[in-house]
Amino acid sequence: MSDIQSDIITRLEQSVVEIRNVQELCNVPSISFGVLHQGEIIFRHSIGMRDVERQLPADSSTSYPLGSVSKGFLSAALGIAVDDKKMLFTSKLADFAKDFHPRGDPNLAKAEITDFMRHTSGLGCPQIMLIGPHGVLLSGKDGDKRTIDLLNESPTTDEQGQQRLGASFVYNSLAYGLVGVALQEAYSIRYSDFLRDRILEPLALRHTAIARSDLADNDNVACNYCWLKDNQKFSRLNFELTDERNTPIVATMGMRSSVDDMLRWAAALLSAKSQEDTNANGGFEGGNIINNSENPLRNVSMIQKPQLLIPTQDEIQNQCAYAMGWSPLTLPSSMLNWLSFNVKLLWDEKGRDIVNANILGKESPERLAIIHGGVVNGASCAFYTFPETQSAVVAFSNAVQDGDASDWTASILKQALFDLQPHVDITASVVEERRLRDEEFDIIHKDWLEHRNIIAATKAPTTGYVGKYHGLGMTISIMENPQGGLSVRFNDFSQADRDLDPYDEDVLSFMPLSREAWLEASMIDWDYYETGLLRFSRNVETGQVDGFSWKWDRGEIASHFKRVD
Repeated sequence: MSDIQSDIITRLEQSVVEIRNVQELCNVPSISFGVLHQGEIIFRHSIGMRDVERQLPADSSTSYPLGSVSKGFLSAALGIAVDDKKMLFTSKLADFAKDFHPRGDPNLAKAEITDFMRHTSGLGCPQIMLIGPHGVLLSGKDGDKRTIDLLNESPTTDEQGQQRLGASFVYNSLAYGLVGVALQEAYSIRYSDFLRDRILEPLALRHTAIARSDLADNDNVACNYCWLKDNQKFSRLNFELTDERNTPIVATMGMRSSVDDMLRWAAALLSAKSQEDTNANGGFEGGNIINNSENPLRNVSMIQKPQLLIPTQDEIQNQCAYAMGWSPLTLPSSMLNWLSFNVKLLWDEKGRDIVNANILGKESPERLAIIHGGVVNGASCAFYTFPETQSAVVAFSNAVQDGDASDWTASILKQALFDLQPHVDITASVVEERRLRDEEFDIIHKDWLEHRNIIAATKAPTTGYVGKYHGLGMTISIMENPQGGLSVRFNDFSQADRDLDPYDEDVLSFMPLSREAWLEASMIDWDYYETGLLRFSRNVETGQVDGFSWKWDRGEIASHFKRVD
């Protein structure tokens, strides 16, 4: 070991103290992390419990949810398909996804695969229609069909009625996942089988899960949690996204993996990109982890090439972009965290000042980073690669209610790895992000209370709502519950049932009424007061309820659900 590498490892070991502080401030059961440098794994460490109830510690082979870091595997699969001449980056997605017929914009039938991979398809993303309350996957065994049906009916315009195809960046995991469906059609096999045969097994990613069966034989799995401040305890959350029957979900946010596997994955990506960038002449040889002659990855440089510039929020103004499942950016930059759950600071006016004051490496040389973050209810993942030094930083954690501990951990490790100057204590940023997360539900609930008209709600008729309603490719049922009130059910999945509260005349609400209930119901994506409101309409002649409208996300047009019984 060289003196330089010894110094790096010493700094990384010393950084564990800071990471333990992040664990405490963010109230997460565990954090697992590792570092690759010059193509070699030089550091791995885990703190805390992957399973709180059984007091089982996390380690480098513990399987955590990847969230949106799953997208990098889909883009790699596309790179292989292009190399196999099964499709092109410029192929029309509808030529492969035969059931994709979006009603809102006929031009989407001509949209290229890259439009979906760089999030410029313009499709709305009613993700909560598929990942319901309590983390229930609402698609069942017909996942691909239900997702396509949902996207076929999704809005394609902004609130002013302007079509969005190619016009703006609208992050949309479901639309991105349609590329997985297209790939299935090109190869006539399930995406999960393709990924296992062409990527996971060749790279020996033994702890990486893409199907339910992958978890059945693995006991070293991190459970998802939320920290309940009032009760001072962790509450386990449901996680059903690792389900091969819904390719758009599993391919974009449903995979699981470990520190060990993700460091191997990073080595494969870095090695393939190096070989391509140098036309196989003098490229990095993959260290002792990856044999280049057996590396299955293709077209990595293309899938990581900037496709769309993202506005930066600092005075440095180094480039930040989105590619295909990756974000290449030049450091130093305030945008290092933009794909993590630590975005309250970035987009909050006061918080932005803290971000800009604590940008890492302001006095250090510029370097390219290619990153992505992943967040699901109760878990997060941070994945950074640095091509110039064949380096990578990987971190996982299994709670997110007080900020993204994985992302903070990755920032600490990056600073230690490259000895960035001046040294920044990120504690102030962690504390402020936690404060903003802590008050997030209070702001939602305050808006909910301010717009509620309980007098009109109690004077209006309370009958006539029970029935089935159809819209956005799904069925929603309003039912009487044992307590004498009403409940809502999504696609016949009783596990996701929510009780309904009167809100206004012909308006019912299923939003949780406390932060702890909101967290335990896995509803952190329901972050706008109208997201939980169903506004019913009545036939003008008969007065009978004939449907309802649902504004399922801020900035989207409300969708209409028609009564069908």
